[in-house]
Order: sequence, then C-alpha cells, then structure tokens
Amino acid sequence: QAPWSLLLPSLMRTRAPTPSYSNDNPPEFDSPAYFTPVTKSVKVGTRLIRVVVEYLITGGNSSSKFKLDKTSGWITVASSLTADMNKIFLIDITASDRGNPPLSARTSVRIAVTEENHHTPEFSQSQISATVPESLAVGTAIRTLSARDKDKEMNGLITYNITSGNDKGLFALNSKTGVLSLAQPLDFEEKQQHELRVSATDGGWIAKTSYVSVTVHVTDVNDNPPVFDPDEYFPVVQENVPSGTTVVKMNAVDRDSGANAVMAYVIQSSDSDLFVINPNTGQIYVTGTLDREKEEKISLKVLAKNTGSIRGADIDEVFVNITILDANDPPVFTQELYDVQVSEGLSPGGLVTFVSAEDSDSVPSWSRFSYSIAPEFDKNVFTINPKTGQVSVAAELDRETTPVYNLTVLAVDTGTPPATGSTTVIVNLEDINDNGPTLTTAYAEVMENQRAGTAVTTLTASDPDLPPNQGPFLYSLLNSGSANSYFSLSPAGVLTTSREIDREQISDFYLSVVIKDSGVPQMSSTGTIHIKINDQNDNPSEPRSMEIYGCQRMPFQPLQEWGAVPELPRRLQLPLQIRLCRYYF
Repeated sequence: QAPWSLLLPSLMRTRAPTPSYSNDNPPEFDSPAYFTPVTKSVKVGTRLIRVVVEYLITGGNSSSKFKLDKTSGWITVASSLTADMNKIFLIDITASDRGNPPLSARTSVRIAVTEENHHTPEFSQSQISATVPESLAVGTAIRTLSARDKDKEMNGLITYNITSGNDKGLFALNSKTGVLSLAQPLDFEEKQQHELRVSATDGGWIAKTSYVSVTVHVTDVNDNPPVFDPDEYFPVVQENVPSGTTVVKMNAVDRDSGANAVMAYVIQSSDSDLFVINPNTGQIYVTGTLDREKEEKISLKVLAKNTGSIRGADIDEVFVNITILDANDPPVFTQELYDVQVSEGLSPGGLVTFVSAEDSDSVPSWSRFSYSIAPEFDKNVFTINPKTGQVSVAAELDRETTPVYNLTVLAVDTGTPPATGSTTVIVNLEDINDNGPTLTTAYAEVMENQRAGTAVTTLTASDPDLPPNQGPFLYSLLNSGSANSYFSLSPAGVLTTSREIDREQISDFYLSVVIKDSGVPQMSSTGTIHIKINDQNDNPSEPRSMEIYGCQRMPFQPLQEWGAVPELPRRLQLPLQIRLCRYYF
C-alpha cells in the first residue's frame, strides 16, 4: 500500500449462515453510505477504500475516474483528478455473493476532491491551565480549547481529542467545539493536579495534528470529617503529677487541607472533672489533684469536630481510658520559672541565681534529692551546686553571640524509681560595652581639581553592642601620613577635601579613620577608606615633530636642480626637518 493510501474499515459484513441449503442471506454493508476525501494531486493508481468481497461499480463513475479491484477490494484512482477540484463523486457499489440464487446488496461511496492539506492546526498556547474545585459538578465545562487551521473547507475542519492523561476518564472533550468538561467526580485528596495532552486534527485526506498540554489544578473543599488514630487510647498518669500535666495528646486527621482541615476537640462525657482538653491541640491535661486510692481508672469520651462547613457527619469520637498509678512524688520547685538578668561581663564562678525545691514524701529515701542541669543543655556555660541549688557561670559569656539562655533545672530524688521535678531558668545577659565600632564605608570617589570643602562621602559604622553602647559615633582621621593634608573629617563622619587634588600626582588615597562609640567606657577602632580620584581632561597633548627624507641616484651633472619641496599646510604647526641626499655614478 502506498503511503498516501487511505485504508478504511471493511465496508460490509456477511451474516452467519443458517443450517439451510438455500441462499437466503444477502451481503450486508456496515453503513448505507461511505465517504473519503482525496486531494486533487493524488497519483493515478492510489488506493482509496478497500472492500473484502466481490463488488462492482454500478453507477456514478461515468467519467471512469475510479476503478474497483474485484479481487483485492480496493477502489483506486483511474485518471488524474487535477481538474476535478471541489467535485464530489457519488459511486454506487453492488456486492454480490456466489449463492444460488446469488444475492446482492448496494451502498454508495462519496469521494470529495480537495485542495492539498498545507497547514497544521495551531493552538494559541502550548500550555493551558485551569483551576477547579473538587466539588465541581459532573458535566460542567472547564475550559474551551481552540485551534486554528489556515486551510479551507474540509482541510480546515478540526477534531479535538484527549490523547493522554485521562486514564480514569475524569474529563470529556467535545470533539467539534473543543469544550473540556468534567466526566467523573474529582477528589483533591487523591490527586491535586491532572496533566492532559489534547490533539487537534484537521479533516485532510492526509490529516495533520498539533498538540497542547492542559493542566487542571484541583482545589480542596471541605468534604472529609476528622478521623481518630488510634480508635481508642489507654494513657497512664501518676497520681502526684502537678496540675497542668499533659496526660495524652489526641490525634485526629482530616484529609482536607488548609482551613478545611481545622478541627476542634471536646470532652463529651467523663467520669471525672479533673481532666480538660485543649480544643486546638487535643492535649488532655490534669486540672486538679489525683488520688489513686479514690479513682484508679477514668474513662473519657472525646469528640473531634470539623470547624468548617461540611455536608453530612463532621465528627468522630473515641474513648480515652486513663489509668492512675501510685508513684514517688517528685520534688517541687518553689517557682515554675526563674527569670534572671546578669551582666555579660560576669566572670566564671560568678553567681547567677539560687533555685529551691521541696519534696513532701514521708519516706526519707524519697525526700532526699539533688539539683542538676538537664543534659540537653550541653554547652557547659553554667553549673549548679547539686546540694544548694546555686547556679553559677562556668565559661565566658558573650551577649552578642547568645543573648538568652533557657536552662532546664532538675531536682531528682533517691526514690525507686527516682522522681524528678523540673523548673525553667531563663538567663538574660545584660550588655556591656565590649565591642568597638566597625567602619562600614570602605570606598568613595571624588573628581580632581575640586575646590577645598567639596563633600566626598559620609562615613557609617556599626556596633554589635546595644544602645547606649552604640552610636552616635565620633569620627576622626588618624594623624599619620601626608594624605591627611588633602581631606578633613567632621566628628559626624562627613569627609570633605581640604585642597585641590591633582590626579596625575596622586590618584588613590587610603585614609585611616578612628571611630569611637558612645558607651562607657568608650570603645574605639580604626578602619581604612579608599578614596579614588577621578580624572578630568586638564592637560594639553604632548608636542610632535615631522621629518622628510629624500634620496636621488643620477649621473653626475654639475649645478643640476634637485627639485622643489612642497609647501606644508599651516595647520600642521610642526617642527620640520628635511634631509636630502644624492648618489652619482
């Protein structure tokens, strides 16, 4: 088959024979009529349509433009169609079987002669995106995809199709209008983005196709209730825990996202009023004093409710079965929080604060305890006396590196097992003036030949200390080097010229600047600023000279004239040197 041949499906089907010796079933066509386009420049002999039984052309082919091969079933071009542009040939075909008596069926084939299909359909964009909510109703139009084909008539008719990305059939595309619509419900929790590839195919005999990528973004709607995991809780708590101790943190998951996943926790029923729940975090904590001898097990029914608008059930429930254990009471600190301030200049060994705890256990081994700093604080900056609770400095402090230390101090008794109480010690470092300022202006430029007092730049500096140990800063030039005679610097940092500067003599200056802060004691430092002198066209060009040299070789002839030297233009204004020579033979 030639590459330009058009192979269509079988034009007919034959009924299954009945158990009879008579021929009572004629051939049957799949369609009462068939159609194929063909370009006017198609080569003679090109196959158009194939049939699979014995056919005859019985009408519509008076010009003998086409012929039918009875054996192979192909309709082919019999003569040139160049002059038949835009014509439509209607050919009648009869299919006959070989029964006794022979039976037949008829159909027609329309062949339209068209122009060459020169152009491919074109989308205006190579990438198209649309955003829809997951609750979008099936059948709703999402986007209209449009392509243009510069061909006319049938060659310009476009058919749209989704070629990939629609494996689950979520989307439908109108093949004629290009309207993309929803065919099945979306689920944001399953997939948030769908990548489709859409084709646009024209109606040419040899069809041409272009493609566009379509991205459908799915946004979330509140369509999922909270779900607890696990579906039942069995926490344990010691009877001597202080009020506010967290017993368990509930965990409910909402498959929605963002605001649609926000939920609230609530205790619907309880055997005790000693437990409350944080509605936002789901943490259940103690609000009073527990007594295992009175209540050993307490059951709570906890709900997780979706706070948004949702259709149908928006809650889940779970039982929390709390077991209260009898245990050694830990030491209790006299303060839950110690917030102290010390100078960053405090030397190692200096006192930071005292912490104090009490243990009311009646058993002696349970009431003795020692202090320590929690092991997670491993910087070894502070130490604590295990008996007295004195917190001291163990290393050099630097507020500019670490301004605040958050220590967890423990009191561990000698019970079996040991009970531990804790408190928080926040150490805030107070600033001292221990850092000199740093010059941040390192470069400036000024034009040469400027009069004295011309502004060059205003210097700036930084200081890691806190006010009042920072600015305002005082600036001055270090009294060294000849460069100082060219510039003046005010205490506020305004740098100006002191005299006119000739770049051809000095093109760069490096000034040493002293900066002082406002702290007590006052700190200072030295920085360097590079001043570049920019050039002006203030020097004439250097003088130049011209030399003319000529030489002549000739027989000796006394008193012979050499020739005339041409007059030079006056505009040259150059020193002129002329050298002449002559050789005789």
